[in-house]
Amino acid sequence: MLILENRMPTSAKQFIVLPASDLLGVEARYYSKHPEKYVFLVELRSNNSVSWNSRTAMNLGQYSPMLFWTLDDLKAHVRETALVDPSQEAIAAVEQSGYKMRITGRIDGGLEVVSVE
Repeated sequence: MLILENRMPTSAKQFIVLPASDLLGVEARYYSKHPEKYVFLVELRSNNSVSWNSRTAMNLGQYSPMLFWTLDDLKAHVRETALVDPSQEAIAAVEQSGYKMRITGRIDGGLEVVSVE
């Protein structure tokens, strides 16, 4: 995860967006030399509630400043963003705004890194 941060050209992508429900982002942000780049995407479930893991990350934000975005925030900053392991819902929301998403890399051969073309 921290390798991605070093490979990103500083002018190209300002934010690394991870699902708030994935605790990998909290850990990566903790060890990062640039924690300000990390943003957590909070996606609502079908009943408009937030997952337990997302709620846990949001509670940690009380002790360490962390950015949390909704899908609307993501759409507003999509050109400045690299998404790590995005959900289909997040990709669909961005593509409905007229952007084309593509896989730009993988972390450890598993997690996809996606950004706009």
